[in-house]
Amino acid sequence: MRVTRNGPIIGAMAKFILMMTMLLWSTQPAWAESDRGLAAYQRGDFASALYSWRPSAALGNPQAQLGLGVLYYNGQGVVGSYEVALTWFTRAAEQGVANAQYNLGVMYASGLGVVRDEAKAREWIVRAAVQGHAEANKWLNGPAVLARSGGTETPHMRRRYAAGLAAFEAKDYDGAVVQWKQLAVLG
Repeated sequence: MRVTRNGPIIGAMAKFILMMTMLLWSTQPAWAESDRGLAAYQRGDFASALYSWRPSAALGNPQAQLGLGVLYYNGQGVVGSYEVALTWFTRAAEQGVANAQYNLGVMYASGLGVVRDEAKAREWIVRAAVQGHAEANKWLNGPAVLARSGGTETPHMRRRYAAGLAAFEAKDYDGAVVQWKQLAVLG
């Protein structure tokens, strides 16, 4: 039996294809767990959501990574940790998940689990806004008002913006919009 020049290469390619096929098949159940995690989260079963999302997130599923970030951010089913939430949000955001990008931007803007960094906050929030994320677009409206006003910031404008930001972080989105609309009138 004679070994051809291409024999070892073809053998290596076949092994690679087999390995990749096995890897893809092995990740299918973990990706399906992401959907189970979301269903558990929506019914308030945070322990089951954590159980479903953890292996899927470890395999790189960005929606599961986002889910884990939310659990750790809110302390739902786990001991709350902004640092751990930041890690999971970052992994999902780097894969293009708009909600994770927005959440990451909010954390950088607020200094939650990370040193406050307005430039990074803006970068992540803009990435989310470009994908049509409504809350990111609202967030960006505040600085836009200041720019339209010629950059003249008054104490009243700062208070309105801060009140809107506080309402937003408390998940009172309607209250945030009211504050920011009033800020827009000032600008």
